[in-house]
Amino acid sequence: MIVSRRLGRFLVATVTLAGIAFATSAQMAIPTNTATPKTPTATKTSTNTRTPSKTPTPRTPTNTRTPSKSPTPRTPTNTRTPSKTPTPKTPTNTRTPTPTPTPGDTTAISHGPLLSAISPDSAVIWVRTVEATTVRLEYGEPGSLWGQSPEIRTTPDGDYTALLPIEGLIHSTTYEYRVVTGGQPGPLHRFTTSPPAGADVPVKIAVFADSFGGKPAPSFSRAAAMTPDLAMIIGDYDHRNPTTLTAIRKMHRELRGCETLLGCDFAASIVAQDIPLYQVWDDHDYCNNNSAMRCPSRTLAMQSWREYHAFSEDNGYPSGIWQRVVYGFVELFILDTRSNRNPDWCAGCRSMLGPEQHAWLKSRLASSTAIWKVIVTSVPFNRTVFKDADTWTGYAASRADIVGFVRDNDIRNVVLISGDIHSGGAIDDGTNSDFPELSVPLMNEGFANTGASSSRWSVGMWPQYTPGYGWIEASGTSMTLSAYGADGQLRIEYTFLAR
Repeated sequence: MIVSRRLGRFLVATVTLAGIAFATSAQMAIPTNTATPKTPTATKTSTNTRTPSKTPTPRTPTNTRTPSKSPTPRTPTNTRTPSKTPTPKTPTNTRTPTPTPTPGDTTAISHGPLLSAISPDSAVIWVRTVEATTVRLEYGEPGSLWGQSPEIRTTPDGDYTALLPIEGLIHSTTYEYRVVTGGQPGPLHRFTTSPPAGADVPVKIAVFADSFGGKPAPSFSRAAAMTPDLAMIIGDYDHRNPTTLTAIRKMHRELRGCETLLGCDFAASIVAQDIPLYQVWDDHDYCNNNSAMRCPSRTLAMQSWREYHAFSEDNGYPSGIWQRVVYGFVELFILDTRSNRNPDWCAGCRSMLGPEQHAWLKSRLASSTAIWKVIVTSVPFNRTVFKDADTWTGYAASRADIVGFVRDNDIRNVVLISGDIHSGGAIDDGTNSDFPELSVPLMNEGFANTGASSSRWSVGMWPQYTPGYGWIEASGTSMTLSAYGADGQLRIEYTFLAR
């Protein structure tokens, strides 16, 4: 289907709808009498046969995987060349598998190492050990490990986790590192620092949302094969509703290793290929359904999140887990839509973000010099998605204030990324969302009645409950939002120009 029209100050866009026909008209409603929003200008092309450039061979997980304390060694590929590097650097092909933990072996790593919080001059590596031990990093340019991170001792109080910083690096540069546990060095890993703010370097970002029951998620390996520069998980990883520290830690642990097929898929792709990860929660991995700031286990959720996740330098912790990530000409505003949410209906009370985070978002949007300002929200911004008043539609004052602020201050090229509705992927050009919005598909098979089938997405909506992943690709002049299936096939695509 090709749609061509002018939308306010945005150019007309390129839309691709691939694959099967939509099940109902409500699933792909395209309003015709809606007031024209202020959206970017775009160009539209369509194809029904596009296949991603890199489609890995489908992998069938076994049902006999060994628990994470004894994972089968794997040898990941090391051919990923980050798009952000001005001169492509080819990794070595000699990386050895992560050592297999054995009983009583205090030098073994049970989970990780996981790369996160990269910047032009730093990075953070997360690891979890089998038992209490000392952990540090050795790092440097390929072939020369000249630096060391401070040594940390993992303990039961922190669930044997550690966040290891690497500092004093050079932007857009490839480094190698290894984890030294109990004095014993592990295998080499490598990563590339991010480009400086404003650098004209294309970026690719994979986005995942909404997992169920530890089931396999081939979406991870399909997206990883497309060599993203960054990856995000934007909530409900997993739908467990944990409310004790033991349950919360168990959830995080099982979703990062081979205690579950889902965690094993994550470890074999995002972890093994050293793809920098940023993550935020939604209700079912924060507390319970439709939870907000008064969740009884809020403090425990915060504690465990800090044990298992790194933050960028500009973050809201311990007030919340929001953070800002800058990657060249793209700026990500990753919001915490749960722990500061006030659901009370009294005048001036009801707030999606809470006063501190709401003010932070407006301040950062106003001061941003990035071409693209990407707001990452675990729940939809689209005004036609109500979902028991749990989305931004149910927090109309918060929503209206942000939209008005962006328009009044002529803040350009604002884009939205959301999850939560278990869609197969949906895109709005701003007709219903005020700014372009990508609804990320659920990552593995699951079912829940989110009530979103009647919502309207101007570009299109793929049938619900069909797993996949979201994809963002940006240059200095254009951005493409896409939804892919778990088989790696393109479903919906929308391209628009910067203004």
